Amino acid sequence: MTQRAGDIPRRLVGIEDLTEVVGALRAIASGHVAGARGALAAILSDQAQTGAALDRLAVVRPAMSQGAGRIGAAQGLCGGGCPGA
Repeated sequence: MTQRAGDIPRRLVGIEDLTEVVGALRAIASGHVAGARGALAAILSDQAQTGAALDRLAVVRPAMSQGAGRIGAAQGLCGGGCPGA
């Protein structure tokens, strides 16, 4: 029993250390979320501009859009239909 009682302070220190680590990880995650939120408007604007450009391209050259579907950033602006892909 005395051995267990002696472990309690050591374990409490371990829990305090883990609490500090979790706090640091939360701070890092919060910074990442803030950065992502800050970039979201630019990403959505780029997506809209890219989509509009692809729509114009499909009107000018309709043969290019047959069966290919719409491509976007998720496919690296290429999708599976690029030559050599």
